[in-house]
Amino acid sequence: MSFKCEIRANPIKNRLYLRLEGTMGEEEAKMVRDTILGEIKKLRQGFAVINDISALKPASQKATEYLREAQDASAKLGCTRVVRVVGEQTITNMQWNRTLKETQGMRADHAATVADAERLLDNG
Repeated sequence: MSFKCEIRANPIKNRLYLRLEGTMGEEEAKMVRDTILGEIKKLRQGFAVINDISALKPASQKATEYLREAQDASAKLGCTRVVRVVGEQTITNMQWNRTLKETQGMRADHAATVADAERLLDNG
């Protein structure tokens, strides 16, 4: 399965949106990290992340290191909340939660869809 991603900042809502699908190798993980680093600079302190990994396969240890770097940078630039759309990807979710806990000291909230994640953030 190939890898697809969409990463964008919404400065008006002060949110970072990620949609990652397929199998992410090291090169793709570096690109994801670099894109996240560029996009979070568009946001203000206290921003939130909606991360749709419902179609993402577990990543290698090296790829996970690049994701950890992006999570660490997000924490340093003021991310205060993460809502993850996980679907049936239990292992992938556990992998991302482990690095989120290590870099930001928190766990992600979960939602069934991106629309549900939006409502969760909009309602507090």
